[in-house]
Amino acid sequence: MKKILLLIPLISICQFAFSEDYYRVSNATDTESSAPYIQSSPYRLLWCANGTNGTLQRGLKDYYVKVAGNSTVSILGILPSGSGGQFNNMVTLLEDSSVLELTSTNAIQLNSVSNAGLIYKFNLAEGASSATIKTTDANATFNLSYSGNGADTIDRGIMLGQGVNLVTESNLSISNTATQYPLAILQLDGNVSVAAGSSLYVSGANLTQSASSTIKADSIYISNSDVNIGGAISSQTSGGNLTVYLNGGEVNLSAQSADVFANAYLRSEETDASSQLNVKTSLTFNKLKIMNTASSLTVDEGITLTVGSTSSTVNFENYGSGTIKGTLIINSSDAQHNPSSKLGLLTVDGGTIIENSAQGSYALDAYNRTVKLINGATAKVTRSSGFLGISENGTYDVDATSIIDASNIAFSERGGTLVLASPDNLAQKSGILVNGPSTMLLSTAQLYLTADTGNYDFGKLMFLRNSNIEIYLGEAKLSFSGVESYLGRECDSEIILYDFAPNMVSLGIDESMLSANGIITTGITSANIKLTAYDVNGELLTGDWSITADGYLANSGLIPEPAEWALLLGISALALAAYRRRK
Repeated sequence: MKKILLLIPLISICQFAFSEDYYRVSNATDTESSAPYIQSSPYRLLWCANGTNGTLQRGLKDYYVKVAGNSTVSILGILPSGSGGQFNNMVTLLEDSSVLELTSTNAIQLNSVSNAGLIYKFNLAEGASSATIKTTDANATFNLSYSGNGADTIDRGIMLGQGVNLVTESNLSISNTATQYPLAILQLDGNVSVAAGSSLYVSGANLTQSASSTIKADSIYISNSDVNIGGAISSQTSGGNLTVYLNGGEVNLSAQSADVFANAYLRSEETDASSQLNVKTSLTFNKLKIMNTASSLTVDEGITLTVGSTSSTVNFENYGSGTIKGTLIINSSDAQHNPSSKLGLLTVDGGTIIENSAQGSYALDAYNRTVKLINGATAKVTRSSGFLGISENGTYDVDATSIIDASNIAFSERGGTLVLASPDNLAQKSGILVNGPSTMLLSTAQLYLTADTGNYDFGKLMFLRNSNIEIYLGEAKLSFSGVESYLGRECDSEIILYDFAPNMVSLGIDESMLSANGIITTGITSANIKLTAYDVNGELLTGDWSITADGYLANSGLIPEPAEWALLLGISALALAAYRRRK
């Protein structure tokens, strides 16, 4: 990630008024109508307004200067005095069509050594409709750092008023290096336009953008900052994709723009630093990648976040966490039996996650993480040829109120776990594919059926390459519509049933396909599928396999329960008594 340009702040006190580097503004007034006009100069403006240093007066006064309408005033930059301007707001009023040029890289600076300055305000003068602040030197820096010195609760920063346009020639860096003190304020009611191909950097600042504001930049780097986006954000380059990098801090998106971020990355240089992205209005991203495990995403109730287009394979990739109370829609192209999305440690709390994926994709993939569906949540794969993915030991944990709506479910690359609390979790008869890796290492799927009643009704159970499935039955019934190798390809697989009991499991096969030793024949010579089971006591069943007239699996080695023994003994006693009567 590009580094934010940090400049060593200058010590500014009123004694510098006579230096050739500074032009002292000492006649600013606290009345707008009598504010003096500033003129072009080769100096930095040094604010020495008649401020009051008393504790009760801190931050209570605005002092004004003006830039004349239809004129351009060029100065090196602006910085506060450590004496006369202490703790006061320094307000520049821009008359209509006026331009304030900041011609130095060190464009705006708060003093980080003495308690100088409070907030710089750039507002339109009365009657003005538009004015411009322009940085003419490349990589302009607004350095908002400061030290406490007994005043570490005093707000400092920059406010850009509505109708004021900040335009840069190159990059714009807004930084606060004194992060041990409250973050500096950056309030944008006006517009920021960063030059095409350049970036906006915000580090250590409380940035708030109102609905009246627009930000245009080809990339934005937000580092350790709390940011509230309420207006429009877009790429400066026509047809370009804005990329936003979040490297620590919290970002709230409540903008009303249809498309806010084209590409978004949440990541951090430090593994324990967190970036939090909160989506509070319906938005569209081209890509969203959460690269750091400490970072997170939230989508509020009633909000829809749409990510991706079908022209790209993986558009949503999350290695952190997230909470979806609204709707997350992911669009992707065919990933060819690989994850087309990676959901991360995601909790869908009453919300909906949907993926429109092409044939063969493993959509909404719980890739090496746990995805929880709670409080009436839904996970839906729209394409009938797609799969809901569970890869690399990932887990889907579905409570009794929630739903998986997918034609197929795929376990792949070391397998994973599906926990179902109710037969009603399945919106349709989902097929299950257990796909072993191309390296021929074993992939093992685990299916937990935790309801004690009802029938879990699935489509076909399919295997590819070296792949097993362990099914924990609990006390519920289970049925498949068939067992086969996927697309007639090779497999070396095993179905392992736990808590097996009579009249519980139907595989959708007839006796011609099942041998007594548990070998399932599919008609594919390269497909080897074996059936193994353990009873409710965890004992391996070693008897012969068969299929009852009702289509259920039976094993002759199953030891009857005590109640079953009593029933059998009773039947035997009745039979013996009847025999004796006939004698």
